[in-house]
Amino acid sequence: MFRQRAAERPDAPALIHRDTTVSYRTLERASDAFAAELARAGVGPGDVVPVLMPRSPRFVATVLAVLKRGAAYAALDPRWPRSRVAQLVARTDAPLLAAAPSHAQGWSRPVWVPEADLGAVAAGPAVDLDVPPVRESDTACLFFTSGSTGRPKGVLSPHAGTVRLFAPARFMSVGPGTVMPQAAPLPWDAASLELWSMLLGGGTSVLVDEPYLTADALRTLVRNAGLNTLWLTASIFHMLVEEDLGCFDGVRQLLVGGERLSPAHVHRFVAAHPDTALVNGYGPVESTVFTTTHRITPADCTAGGEIPVGRPVARTEVFVLDERSRPCPPGSTGEICVAGAGLANGYLADPAQTAKSFTDIEIAPDGPRRIYRTGDLGHFSADGVLHYAGRADRQVKVRGHRIEPGEVEARIAALPGVGRCVVVPLMERGVCVGLAAAYTPAAGAPVPADTVRDALAAWLPEYLVPRALAAVDTFPLTRNGKLDTDALLELVTRPTGPRTPTAPGPRPDDTSVTGQVAHAFAETLGTGGAVPHDASFFALGGDSLDGARLCVRIGARTGVPVPASVLIAGPTVRELAHWIEARAGAPEDPDRPAPGEPLPLLPAQNGFLYAQQLDPTDTSSHCELIWRASGGFVPGAFRAALADVHRRHQALHARYVFDRRPVALLDGPLTPVPTIQLAPAPDQETGLLAIRRELGRPLDIAAGENWRCAVAPLASGREWLLGLVLHHIAFDGGSVRPLADDLSAAYAARLRHRAPDTAPPPALAAVLAGARAQVNGAALAEQRAFWRAELTGVPPLTVPGPAAGDAPPGPTFRIPAADWAALEARAHGWGSTRFAVALAAYAEALAAVSGDRDLAIGAPLAKRYHPDTADAVGCLIDVVCFRMRPAGDGTADRVPALLAGVHAALAAQDVPFEEVVRLAADPARDRSRHPLFQTLFAVQSAPPQPLVLDGCRTAFVGPRSDRALHELEVEVWPEDDGGAEVLLGHQPGTPARFVAEVAAVYRRLLRELAGGADPT
Repeated sequence: MFRQRAAERPDAPALIHRDTTVSYRTLERASDAFAAELARAGVGPGDVVPVLMPRSPRFVATVLAVLKRGAAYAALDPRWPRSRVAQLVARTDAPLLAAAPSHAQGWSRPVWVPEADLGAVAAGPAVDLDVPPVRESDTACLFFTSGSTGRPKGVLSPHAGTVRLFAPARFMSVGPGTVMPQAAPLPWDAASLELWSMLLGGGTSVLVDEPYLTADALRTLVRNAGLNTLWLTASIFHMLVEEDLGCFDGVRQLLVGGERLSPAHVHRFVAAHPDTALVNGYGPVESTVFTTTHRITPADCTAGGEIPVGRPVARTEVFVLDERSRPCPPGSTGEICVAGAGLANGYLADPAQTAKSFTDIEIAPDGPRRIYRTGDLGHFSADGVLHYAGRADRQVKVRGHRIEPGEVEARIAALPGVGRCVVVPLMERGVCVGLAAAYTPAAGAPVPADTVRDALAAWLPEYLVPRALAAVDTFPLTRNGKLDTDALLELVTRPTGPRTPTAPGPRPDDTSVTGQVAHAFAETLGTGGAVPHDASFFALGGDSLDGARLCVRIGARTGVPVPASVLIAGPTVRELAHWIEARAGAPEDPDRPAPGEPLPLLPAQNGFLYAQQLDPTDTSSHCELIWRASGGFVPGAFRAALADVHRRHQALHARYVFDRRPVALLDGPLTPVPTIQLAPAPDQETGLLAIRRELGRPLDIAAGENWRCAVAPLASGREWLLGLVLHHIAFDGGSVRPLADDLSAAYAARLRHRAPDTAPPPALAAVLAGARAQVNGAALAEQRAFWRAELTGVPPLTVPGPAAGDAPPGPTFRIPAADWAALEARAHGWGSTRFAVALAAYAEALAAVSGDRDLAIGAPLAKRYHPDTADAVGCLIDVVCFRMRPAGDGTADRVPALLAGVHAALAAQDVPFEEVVRLAADPARDRSRHPLFQTLFAVQSAPPQPLVLDGCRTAFVGPRSDRALHELEVEVWPEDDGGAEVLLGHQPGTPARFVAEVAAVYRRLLRELAGGADPT
């Protein structure tokens, strides 16, 4: 098949490695030359050739050469301990070992080192290669996987196992123009999927040097190599979705598998990348890469269950059998068994295990089948889709690696001084993230855990070495005399190990590169800030998946992408900081980048950008302003005024994107303000519906479309509705006045056919810097400690399920001017503010209706610390989370007691809210809801700003109240007459009756506070 592709498109790119591109012709001729050398060395049909070299064009040409000799290759990882490699090489009984020069010394058998320069090899004399006949059933690859006896199992995979995956009825698109990285470990069968899908289909394989893909590496491959197809383990997929969902931009098809998928992570991905084909794949190595596949749909994410693993791939059969080897009916769980062309030819030199796992059974009415018993449990749905339900034995998967705990137990028990050993999985959110091991001493003092870990590291790959190790006097048992796994895990994982270093943590005010790297270490390891600068990340307890997270976080903090290979080579804070400083230099002021550089966003803006990435069609972050104008309104002058204001404020025309971190870009052409003039409306209500329909369409903030205008004349011809919608990432409540002032001034100038004469506003960099509080490190440390203690264990808000007919908008009510003034006087009497009193009263109303006596309420607060921000348009806010413990008895008696908590939270508001979330959020929380609060409360500082248009009378119509970012929101707008309007908004899933009850109680409590007796 490869020869045919090379003949069809000889000059097409087959491989890309660093700055080198290898054509199909070069790869074909070089592998022919290598095959001739192997023939002279005695390699022939039926042999197994171990290949010990890193990813490179030389590796690919070598395995092609082995296959052209009718032999099979066994890719071994050069990073494995040499003792393990030697053990596996000996088991292959190979005529020689193919190795890179750096791994070619000290072997007891012949070693063949192929030439690295494929171009030079291909340019030599053509080779008349005699290729032996090869059958589909012949072994092509040998994959080593974990074995329960302590000895790895060698799976003999046939040619048919791989080529069947790329039959016409395939689950992925392959062919010219398809570009896919080869990033999986070479000994995996997943490496076959990545490499051979490209070379057998005419696509391009990009060979990745890094041990695993990071978000920055993925972006680079999309940009520089045209990558459009990707395979990831479920663990890496989950990590990238959590850390950097935008890194998948440009990926056309994504295959995931190796472990169970999280429906929540899948939902986030599908919402953010609806046009990317996302395929879930299932299959043991004994069935070569994938047995079944399933193209994931949005419906799979909302059904509330597991993501299906799908239907069999070509030339593959799947059966779900009961204990008597009879097919289970749909919906009934049994053992998943596999038949067909993908089945392995058994296990290397292990006929007993082969006979046990691969059996012939009679399946009526289809007759006998050779099947592989996977040990996995599952069931078919009524429409023939397979669902995975776990394991029937102890086998687990860690980051896609199949692991038999028995192999690790046997290795530990064989160590001198060790008696018995038990290995159990470490689970996080339903996924195995590693192993924990407990062992008893054989006699005398127990063997130290570090000694055991070092001994294992000398024999086993990193993923097989337990993350937690402990010596115990005895194994805890349940009342029934069985191993108490929970108690054992508590013994092994209690905080006495490497994840709790005693070194001082990074100073909160340390913005140096070293400080930022240390912060990233502490976040990833969960050490509470204590990170020694000269200790290896991996010695501190990090694994390769943690390493991928660390690379993302260091890149986000420093602006310098860190490849995984750099982390592997220098895994300490000091080494990584030195590498970053040498590469880019430590910026003196990260808040004031050089002109033209991307501008880092404020924390609240980060949240809006993440939300937009999750769902580009979502409009809940839109801010809407509508005025009515009557008189001689001139649409052309208004359009010109919009353009003037658009140019004036950089926040309005910046592009908001992910560029290794959330940033604003000011380069590129200016995107004009979309302005739509609608047909005349018969009345205001009809006109408002038409206006809001136009304003309700999504904004493309990545392209600089951050606001939109729609105008509609009314049938009278002398009245107009003027509507603006602005994305919250570029606008806040404090921006209404400068926007209306500038728009009014520009309109007046354009009526006179001249440009507006206004002072230039400050640059966006200065505006964003002026919104950051300048607080000393000691104060920030105290504030962080407050939030960590205050918000730990915040319960979610109790919201009843929606009832039939529930729909927005939410209710509104007015606070008369006398009551609003009385509330301010009452607040002053308590030494507080009207905001704090109104917030505390809202907490009591919410508690009375929901029944909750422990609440978290978020509130946006303006962050305009510098004169540069006074007249700026932008999103200059952050959020404070108030933990409230109201009485919930329907009275305002406890309001004064709640004020102390409000004041304490306001005093700690300098810690950015996204950091507060990291400090206090529960990792096991319901990720479909906000991590800390589900209700928002806001008091606007001033009445809606009038729009002064020469020759017109204008009136503010108001924002809409039926759009909400959170499940329940309350917004208080002061009015010109001294009163205030209270608007309650809610999401569609929040019952309207619940919102109405909260509104009614809140209104009554405000009246009580304004006019009743003094509660003190």
